[in-house]
Amino acid sequence: MATDRLAEITGRLQAATKGTWGTYYDGAIYHLAADMRVLDDSSGRQIGGIPDGDDRAQAFNDAMFIGRAHDDVAFLLGLVADLDAKLRIAEGQTRDRDEQLTERTRQLNGLLDSLSFDERAVPR
Repeated sequence: MATDRLAEITGRLQAATKGTWGTYYDGAIYHLAADMRVLDDSSGRQIGGIPDGDDRAQAFNDAMFIGRAHDDVAFLLGLVADLDAKLRIAEGQTRDRDEQLTERTRQLNGLLDSLSFDERAVPR
């Protein structure tokens, strides 16, 4: 159910660090971290740095958020496409009904005009 999936995505979003997201390579492993900052190593080369205070629970939440990001974005884009298709159908139906109402109003006005009478001839 879409509602359950949206709740899962929302939970991951709320648990994750807001960013700024970045990656760095320590020579053996690529790392992903939030709140990245650029540091210089001893050779003057810029490297990524992670914030102070290694919080494993927060790191896990961030990893869950990023790890599911591809699937979550694909799901959300699919949902947007479905809603867009439904909106286009509803807009078409509204346009059709508006055209029908305009035509019926024209017909009714024509009928009323054909029934017009001389008000002076009506007894009071």
